[in-house]
Amino acid sequence: MAGSYTLPQARVFQEFSQTPRDVTQNLNPFIIGPSFELMRYAKEDERGFCSKAVGDDRYKGLAKTLNWAAGSADTVDKSWYGVTFVDAYVELGTANASCIDAEDGATTGTKFEFTLGTDPTTGKDYRLAVTDNPALLKFGVPVKAGDYLAYAATEGGKTVTKYTKIREVSIGTARDGEVVPTLKRKGASVPNHDFNVVTTAYKGEQSGTITLTVNDDKSKVSVVSSIVGIPSAANKDMTVDQALDLGLGLSVTPTSAVAAKGVYVLTLTVTEPYVRDTVTVADIIPVASSYKIVRRFDSIAARSEDLALGTDGINILPDAKVDIGAHNGDHAIADADAYLDQRNLRTDHVDRVYSVRSDSDIATELGAFDTPDNPLAYAAHIMLLNNANTAIKFIALESDDMAGYTEALKRASVTTEVYAFCPLTEDRAIIDAVVADCNRLSKPEEKSWRISFFSMPTPETVDVTPAADATCSISTTGLLTYSGGTFTETVRANDVVTVVSTGLTYKVAAVKSNTTLQLDAALAAALTDARFRITHTRPRGEYVEAIAETSSSFRDRRAYNVFPNTLRASDGNLVSGMYGAAAVCALACSVAPQQPITNVEIKGFTDLPDVYSKFSRDELNEIAAGGTLILMQEKPGGTVYVRHQISTAYRDGNLNTTELSLTKNLDSISYYFANRTSPYIGKYNITDDLLTEVRGVIEDGLTHLETTTETNKLVGPQVIAEGTEIRSLYRTAEKDKAYCDLALNLPKPFNNFDLHLQVI
Repeated sequence: MAGSYTLPQARVFQEFSQTPRDVTQNLNPFIIGPSFELMRYAKEDERGFCSKAVGDDRYKGLAKTLNWAAGSADTVDKSWYGVTFVDAYVELGTANASCIDAEDGATTGTKFEFTLGTDPTTGKDYRLAVTDNPALLKFGVPVKAGDYLAYAATEGGKTVTKYTKIREVSIGTARDGEVVPTLKRKGASVPNHDFNVVTTAYKGEQSGTITLTVNDDKSKVSVVSSIVGIPSAANKDMTVDQALDLGLGLSVTPTSAVAAKGVYVLTLTVTEPYVRDTVTVADIIPVASSYKIVRRFDSIAARSEDLALGTDGINILPDAKVDIGAHNGDHAIADADAYLDQRNLRTDHVDRVYSVRSDSDIATELGAFDTPDNPLAYAAHIMLLNNANTAIKFIALESDDMAGYTEALKRASVTTEVYAFCPLTEDRAIIDAVVADCNRLSKPEEKSWRISFFSMPTPETVDVTPAADATCSISTTGLLTYSGGTFTETVRANDVVTVVSTGLTYKVAAVKSNTTLQLDAALAAALTDARFRITHTRPRGEYVEAIAETSSSFRDRRAYNVFPNTLRASDGNLVSGMYGAAAVCALACSVAPQQPITNVEIKGFTDLPDVYSKFSRDELNEIAAGGTLILMQEKPGGTVYVRHQISTAYRDGNLNTTELSLTKNLDSISYYFANRTSPYIGKYNITDDLLTEVRGVIEDGLTHLETTTETNKLVGPQVIAEGTEIRSLYRTAEKDKAYCDLALNLPKPFNNFDLHLQVI
């Protein structure tokens, strides 16, 4: 192959001097929080990963353990779990029905009966009559066709539970209960006489009357008629003080000589009637010692009080019950498959800063985002609703604690791609660490300007116990004496004192001294060395002040405390205020740096009752005055918006440190000039020509910021030309440093407008 050939020629190269590019720094929202892998029975794509007890291993009222899913013991979040009962048979009654065979419909003295089917030989119904057991009637919910009769059967030498569906339920008539006998005279002219009527367990069919007639010699009383269910006693005479047993626990006795003849009516009233139901089942079933009426559910959640954290998983306690409608906790699980819901901490996004731009990205990178139970994914989704296509930056936690957040902050410190931080926590120590990190990296030598958004709750009820192990003596008159010291917090009247050993609570009636309290109730016996707790519920004014003080305690132009602390999301979830902070974080980064977000809509939430019904306008103003960024909604279903874009430094009274848009704009300009001047650092020497070059670079940059950043005429550019200038640019005494004093006139938010209407 012939060698390369170069034609003799003159070549011209176009080269550019070292002038900087106008690099616009993206002020990206950044979330830090735990990321979880969810395993929920309710989600079909997650169901297959759930630990389960099915088939022969079903839960049948006895204790059972569901072990954590395979391979998850080291990452499982043991504070979050639940159990779903599937193909579940739930008892409607509170006790087993002890039953007898009552073939041919023999039901005397019974309260409930089952038609078991028809004998093919005789053609007669087999009927199962439940014995007289009041507990059996406490079903809580009506029995209906489609429920099941559960009974024990023997198959292959083993006792198993069989179910036959209830085909029909016929409702009988009221006929039993406590009777209240009263004696009424037939006519106004007939004197009333006393009769002693005794009833213990009246079993009559219905309410009714007994007619009694006093004869002429006033020594005989005849029972003329009786109500249904009482053996006939017509024309039977009895003398005074002679009791006539009317049957079924009812007797009547004249108690004194009768003053006059006449007809008297004894009225019997059923005050607590029950209903005689005949339940017809689909199959002929054998007579057994006990039966239960149960209802089948495709799936139903276990109550948290029936679950306990075990060493290797979750223990379902014996006799677990479930809630059915308004009849909560009355219904035991007789038989069910059981699936364990759990979540595992993911550690696949902890090594560096990642980003997402869509819900599909979130699903791919972080998994399910339909629930706050997966905080990082859920917050990213909320942010996407408010970010106008800005990339959402995130990093996950190696552990959901201070150590995890500290490590995440270290990894984020190496990049300037992150700006507005939102930690997904309500832990004050962690939030303080994030705020401190933002300030540290915003120093001139770091050039990584940052701000932070969070929602720091202020409790309405606070513990004012002087010490965790505080003990006291309480006299029978309710005088409490604390001998371990003095009350470290102000204890006030109406605070609540709880005695730990008994769980009994008392209100403080009066504060006698800093060691003695008068309680509002006497004690049956005096207490000594009793551990106690004291809680104080802040009245409205005090609570408002406390919220304002929470924000003011940060007092930092780079820290934004978002209120309220609970919000109703568009998906129906009641969520923490940290998701409101995430929404504001994303919104702030989605608009031009100089654009304010006061009165701008926040998306993703539908109901904030704390701000439209709990607090007045004046109270909200007081909360804001402490430096609280309030999300506002004026009525249910109304638009949610930012009430005022203020930092926690509001009490400083400096507009430049109060308004979010001013801090954000200045940070953007700082990044801009850092990018424009950094190409000269270390490559050249400080000469007059270099300083002239740098002056030109800065002036050119100012021209850009004063004109070309005008994205919206009503918002304006990042810098206002009037008053903006380079005041000085020179070498310093430090031989390798130059100094520039640059005055910037930044646009201010249009917060107030005075319109004077003059009538002439």
